[in-house]
Amino acid sequence: MRRIALTRSAATAADAALIGDTPADIEGGRENGVRVIAVATGRSTTAELRDARAEFLLDDLADTALLVKLVTGRE
Repeated sequence: MRRIALTRSAATAADAALIGDTPADIEGGRENGVRVIAVATGRSTTAELRDARAEFLLDDLADTALLVKLVTGRE
């Protein structure tokens, strides 16, 4: 994730969330201080995403209520 995305959106890192499916996605989000939600629906395995230290790790996007909760940071 490039910092430009935050700049263009006028969002702060604390208010942003990145949903990604690769270790590079996780790294980019972490480098920019945004909440990272990794989803194991791409080429990367759950173990690879866990090793990359995503803040949250989902097997898929089936639980949309959970996803909304993680993105918004609200119960």
